[in-house]
Amino acid sequence: MSRINNCQKKIRDHGYGVTETWGYGRNGTRLIMNILAPRKADRRLMTLVNELAPDAFIMVNEPTHMSGGFWSKEVDQRFRKATHRD
Repeated sequence: MSRINNCQKKIRDHGYGVTETWGYGRNGTRLIMNILAPRKADRRLMTLVNELAPDAFIMVNEPTHMSGGFWSKEVDQRFRKATHRD
């Protein structure tokens, strides 16, 4: 469980928004993370997730409408700040 929490923290530390939910499948419980990222950051995010959880199942969705939540004008500033310190 600590590996999972560490993964979420590292993703957030890189400026991404992470929403956690749990899924229940044939082989048991799985953590599902929805990660918000600017389109220009998709390769960087994929690299980070593959480093943190090489066995992760990844699905990319293109949002058609968003309202409220983590995404705002400030997310661009947080993302730029996080990517410039790397």
